[in-house]
Amino acid sequence: MDTITTMRSLVAVARTGSFSAAARELSVSTAMVSKHVKHIENHLDVQLMQRSTRGVSLTDPGQVYCDYAIAILAQVEEAENAVSALNSNPIGSLRISCPPSFGTHVLTPMLSDYILHNPAMKIELGLQDDEPDLISARLDLIIRLGELKDSSLVAKKIADARFVTCVAPNFAAKITQPIANSDLQKLNCLIDTSVQANNLWRFMDGDKAVVIRVDGNFRSPSTEAVIQAAIDGLGIAFVPCYAVRHDIARGDLVAVDTEFAPHSMEVSAMYLGRRHQAAKTRAFLAYLVDWLGRQDSIDCN
Repeated sequence: MDTITTMRSLVAVARTGSFSAAARELSVSTAMVSKHVKHIENHLDVQLMQRSTRGVSLTDPGQVYCDYAIAILAQVEEAENAVSALNSNPIGSLRISCPPSFGTHVLTPMLSDYILHNPAMKIELGLQDDEPDLISARLDLIIRLGELKDSSLVAKKIADARFVTCVAPNFAAKITQPIANSDLQKLNCLIDTSVQANNLWRFMDGDKAVVIRVDGNFRSPSTEAVIQAAIDGLGIAFVPCYAVRHDIARGDLVAVDTEFAPHSMEVSAMYLGRRHQAAKTRAFLAYLVDWLGRQDSIDCN
């Protein structure tokens, strides 16, 4: 039995915690995945998976084998990438993770455009507020806003996302504009914890960065949840323009002036720093940067 295929089955089961979920991911039958794992266990004469009514988990020997399998599969992919780099036309599949709001409002329209121009490509987009582990999740790219957590990955800036301070129309009628920094600290601010660590909102006084510590009675790592709370009149939101431009156009939210201009936040694409970067990844990043440069989707207009 093909060792690489059986390794892929084992890693898929370990990651998903389910033989059926792994089978769906690999586009094979559940019985085939089970057969692959059983083959490895028989070959090694050791139990790699602990099966119970609560799911499937790795035994200690299984964890050791899985760690090696992940590394080996990465090397196999690197070899394939080195060869495919000779092909100028992007081909294959890409697994991408990004924040839900960015994925909905910015990346999905771009992906539709990209696939139309590159029909040999298959894209799987995952929307997560928290930054996933690129290796264990078998991702090709992670897109994030602001400060990056994983320094082991290569990070490439792909755009600047402008922010806007906005409120519901009835809330706007209660405040004086422009909002002074001292007043902003007294108002009920809705905190997007995915990009606003420690309740800090960032503004620009000319070329000087100004950081304001705010507070409020609603916090969430979901930008969409913060926006909905603002639409409901709960308080002031400080969010990316791309996430609320349609809400502002419809009149559900109003952009309010502040003492200083909102600070833009870097949008970065992160990937493994392999010697041979996949041609598909390199081509996709180039297309993404060019597409964002030609669009106003990350602006407030």
